[in-house]
Formats: sequence, structure tokens, C-alpha cells
Amino acid sequence: RPARAARRTLKAIVFNARSGARFEGILACLRRPPLADADVIMLCEADWQLRRSFDREIAADLAAELDMSFAYGPEFAIRRPPGVAPSFLGNAILSSAPLADARMIALPTTRMSRRYAHLIGQPRALIASAAFGGRQVTVAVAHLHSRWNPAGRARQMATLLEYLLPRDT
Repeated sequence: RPARAARRTLKAIVFNARSGARFEGILACLRRPPLADADVIMLCEADWQLRRSFDREIAADLAAELDMSFAYGPEFAIRRPPGVAPSFLGNAILSSAPLADARMIALPTTRMSRRYAHLIGQPRALIASAAFGGRQVTVAVAHLHSRWNPAGRARQMATLLEYLLPRDT
């Protein structure tokens, strides 16, 4: 999508979609103050063609409704019977400016409980860049492992920061 007019400040929000099953409610939240008119939305736990979210592609559908560009990063694939289209659970970046260089990095993780045996994959961060007002901005979103201890989540954040921050040579 073409970029919107640039502003002096960048309005960025993080939103946990909790699957996206309540799509209309999420869309209403993102359209009213203080969340309305965001330049960047970092979206966690967004389903992609899962029955619980009515087979919607949550990030793509929100981006279309909000007239934004998006990148989607699946963290986990859902085990499906052969011949059935794949479904995912992941994170997304929605942007009022076109996104470029979207990529994912694996994050450290702890053993998942048996409750999540139907998931294939591991926690990942999604990173992309966009130009706002002529300045290149790198955006990242990661849903840290909620069942891990603070030290484990700190390891996940450190891995992401290590990837984002310039290295001394």
C-alpha cells in the first residue's frame, strides 16, 4: 500500500489479538482513541486460517480494514490432516508505510507442555523496516513465552536485541 503522509511523531502500539476470534471487537478498539490512527501496530497471537477465528487471516484482514501494509510471521503451524490448507499462530506488523526486509529469528524457548503438542514450531520474533518521513525505522514484535520464568524471557529479549543492535567490529 502507498505510505500515508508522515507526521513528526511515530504512533506505535502493541496489541495481543488472543487468536483474533473477536475480530470486530479488535477492529473497533484499533479504530477508536487512543489506538486510532496508529502508524505501526505490532500484533501478537494472530491466527491464520484457524477454525477458532473463523478461518480468517487476522493480520491480513485487519490490514485491509485499516488500509495498512502488513507482514505476518508464523511461529507455530497447527497439525492438520493431509490435503487441508495449513493454519498458523503467529505475530504481525501492520504499518501505514510499506514494509520491507521482513524476516524472522528464532528465540530461545523452554519445553512446551503437552497441551501444546498440536503445535509445530517455536517462538520467533518478526522484524521489518519501513520509511516514515524519510527515516528508516526497524520494527520488531515478539510474544515472549508466558509460561517461562523471568530469566527465560530475559534470554528471549536479549536474543532479539542482539540481532537488532549494531555490533562493534
